Amino acid sequence: MSNLTQNFANPNNQPLIIGDFTIRQDDGGRYCMNDLHKASGDDKKHFPAYFLRNQQTKDLIEEIIHSANLQSLNGAYANSHMPPVLKVNDGKNNGTYVVKELVYAYAMWISAKFHLMVIRAYDALVMGLITQPATLTTKKERVPLKDAINMLVGKAKFLNYSDAYKLVHHRFGVESIEDIPHEKLPKAVEYVHHLMGEYVPKAERMEDKELKALKLLDAETTNKVHDWLFKLGEEIKRLGGQQPEYPKFDREEIARAVVTRIVQGQRMLLTVDWQTGKPQVQFVPNQSWIVDDQNLAKIVGDREGPCKSVLPDVIQAAAKRLSP
Repeated sequence: MSNLTQNFANPNNQPLIIGDFTIRQDDGGRYCMNDLHKASGDDKKHFPAYFLRNQQTKDLIEEIIHSANLQSLNGAYANSHMPPVLKVNDGKNNGTYVVKELVYAYAMWISAKFHLMVIRAYDALVMGLITQPATLTTKKERVPLKDAINMLVGKAKFLNYSDAYKLVHHRFGVESIEDIPHEKLPKAVEYVHHLMGEYVPKAERMEDKELKALKLLDAETTNKVHDWLFKLGEEIKRLGGQQPEYPKFDREEIARAVVTRIVQGQRMLLTVDWQTGKPQVQFVPNQSWIVDDQNLAKIVGDREGPCKSVLPDVIQAAAKRLSP
């Protein structure tokens, strides 16, 4: 059997797809009438044998042969002597195969509706409108798109991740960025950068490279925090545990605040009230330290440690502790 590839030099050597059926072809490019019969509804009264016995069909076959002989004399087609009808019984590709003209005639003989379906299917095929299944992307290939979305959300003042992804989904008619075809991925990245012109104020688009890098880190880390929380919940469900209800607070704001302060060099303390389950965020003042047995002496002796005015009190407290 021939490969189902398009050959515009010989339109008779092309695949034909009608609904959910791909019509088989033989090596000469003829189409299988048995497949056409199934595509039309598989009605017994439309068996290919009945059509071929029709006198009008026989006349058409004779005319095709006559026309092919004339074309052969004119050098039009190298395979002009190919029989318009061929029966195959090789145990694998059994069926009756006919040229395109007989495909049209058979479809018209069955019904006007099926005739129109065949015409449109063949026109779409010749015009190159049949599309192959889209090649989806890998996680690694989607990194530039996710980076662009992270940057967009990090810069936009009134756009969160959910809304940003919805914009991309709507633009490319998908439910997830994983569904965006490989060939459209660069367009998706370009589209997100275009959105920055709409959602990011001009003054912020003129920031220096270092600040841009910090804000991208902020957005990327925030995204990872959300992913981690989601995966944690899914794992609890998988293990059969009871997932506690989320406390009533804006998780996105908490995550953004934590990451922003880390990026900007600020220190903060995040605790969860064991009774209410609510988070408590406190910023650590610049003149405060978190100490333990291992770093206490180092902090006291550090030039950036406690001011000298309190050192006598520290020494006195240490001496008192060491006294018998």
